[in-house]
Amino acid sequence: MNWREEYPPLIDVDESLKDYVKGELKSYYLYLYKWHELEKECMSLGCSTGGSIIQMPDGWSDGKSPQQRYSDKLFELEEKQKEFEQKLDKIDRLISVLNGKYYDVTKEYVMKRRCKNAKQVGNELKIEEDTVKKYAERAISQICSRNSNIL
Repeated sequence: MNWREEYPPLIDVDESLKDYVKGELKSYYLYLYKWHELEKECMSLGCSTGGSIIQMPDGWSDGKSPQQRYSDKLFELEEKQKEFEQKLDKIDRLISVLNGKYYDVTKEYVMKRRCKNAKQVGNELKIEEDTVKKYAERAISQICSRNSNIL
């Protein structure tokens, strides 16, 4: 499949944008989890203070000191972590337009529960199950209408 040769079918742009926003909101805690995992890995890396070159069993050195290998690995992890930071910052900007119950419903129902257990969320927030679903849809519509640079 080559996307350059493909012509896009007619789509409902607004509906597709809402689906995209909803998907990003639902992925928030996955991104947060991955960010924390990378943070733990960065913290767990140990650096040898010795300056000797380690030789491979066949007598060849990889040419890098332990400090250089540590530095390279740390740089790689920090780059991956930056990608998740950007995604998390973007989601924070998206939901910053919400307030009150819309924010609460979005955080609990869409982001934490991934659009499941509306009745339980309703009980926690002291609103009806149908209201939870309506607030979630309205919140996503508000996010789309108030954020011009979503994609």
